Amino acid sequence: MFKIIDKSKKHLYDEYRDLVDNFMHYAIKRLKIAKPIRIYFTSDLKNAKNPLGKTAYYDDQNHIIILFTDDRHIKDILRSLSHELVHHAQACRGEFDNPHDTSLGYAQRDPHLRQMEKEAYLKGNIYFRDFEDKEKQKTKNIERRIFFMIKILRLEVVKNCANKINTAQLKVIPRCRPQQFQYRLHLLFSSENCFRHRD
Repeated sequence: MFKIIDKSKKHLYDEYRDLVDNFMHYAIKRLKIAKPIRIYFTSDLKNAKNPLGKTAYYDDQNHIIILFTDDRHIKDILRSLSHELVHHAQACRGEFDNPHDTSLGYAQRDPHLRQMEKEAYLKGNIYFRDFEDKEKQKTKNIERRIFFMIKILRLEVVKNCANKINTAQLKVIPRCRPQQFQYRLHLLFSSENCFRHRD
């Protein structure tokens, strides 16, 4: 359904492949995109130096998205991608079928194209925000599960350490009551002591 060609100077797609692919699958489903799309990560140093230079654009004739990547955060690039994907979804609906002029100022002089830009800014931004929050929550849930598993593992290690001290070792401290001994074991094999590195 999509193909990404990375021609960026820093090979950003290679670095963030999983994140970009996850977003593409999310956006295709959310926008109900029905036609294949090609996406180019590209570098243009001259454009990057222009404070009002291009960030991305969509070619509705060839179903291509061009993303300018130089000196940009990956989130900003993905936000641009999200915006252009809305235009691709519009093309899939036939919104670009009628003759149209997308030269400078089209969003001000053409009511139909202006409405399409409004949709792209609204959906492009809010859908990316939804994706971002979903990914952060997913990461948070994974971290919670890892923390819980580590906690269980630490308890098992403490338990195993305690079990290794058999009843014969109680004879070493005959005047110590069982309850006191258990408390001393707790101090000895607490997570801090049990996991402390010993040279």
